[in-house]
Amino acid sequence: MSPAIEPHDLRLMPDGRTLVVGADLEDSGRADDPSDNGMPGAGAAYVFQRTGAGWSEPVYLKSPMPRRGSGYGFAVAVSEDAQALAVAAPFETGVSS
Repeated sequence: MSPAIEPHDLRLMPDGRTLVVGADLEDSGRADDPSDNGMPGAGAAYVFQRTGAGWSEPVYLKSPMPRRGSGYGFAVAVSEDAQALAVAAPFETGVSS
């Protein structure tokens, strides 16, 4: 079962087979741990593929450098051939040491 998603931005490819959802308010955490939701508002993005009459379980994307309130998923863009994806994090402040 897919998680509940509170989307901010959606992109459906013209062929209707690929849907990208940005969820910038989602709590997130380390990119290598899908269950880590320790950073409020770090955000996420989801990619769904149409499979017959339904949709696949989403590919879940987190920022490689998540930060509280960074808004990853605020905006999403997909290339026309659905081979490239861009996810915005407008409140990302950069790398901290």
